[in-house]
Amino acid sequence: MSDATPRTGVRHRRSGIAALDTKCIRAPMPGKIVKAFKKLGDQVTEGDTIIVLEALKMEYSLAAAQSGKIKKLEGKEGKQVSLGDLLVELSEEKTN
Repeated sequence: MSDATPRTGVRHRRSGIAALDTKCIRAPMPGKIVKAFKKLGDQVTEGDTIIVLEALKMEYSLAAAQSGKIKKLEGKEGKQVSLGDLLVELSEEKTN
């Protein structure tokens, strides 16, 4: 038996699940957005919960995999989403 796990395009990160592309958060499964903690233009820090998704009678916190500014927010409260739907896109954090 192999210890390799199949690639699903998502990875667990702290209290949430983030897409492998650290600038984007995609829906890890079909479900409904029940809470959006941030809005377009908000600054987030790596690990901040941005959206809570309800699926299979459970809630999943989706967190930022990097620090940055929310440049696209498709995850509106009450919206039904499908597997892989883009929910959040972050701009890269500028360092001085």
